[in-house]
Amino acid sequence: MLTNDGYYLLYDDDGKTYAYENGEYSRIEILYDDKTGTVEANELKNSAYANPIEFKIIG
Repeated sequence: MLTNDGYYLLYDDDGKTYAYENGEYSRIEILYDDKTGTVEANELKNSAYANPIEFKIIG
């Protein structure tokens, strides 16, 4: 069965330094479930970089 489920891995760091080499970055997994029409965002473990991210879902 064909689904339109979606997956995206959002990576973020300060964009200026090599601090990411010391684990200062964030990874957020974004999942879309076509059957339920839901979007879920989960910060993955071992993400030491804390930068608030705002999502706007249009649809």
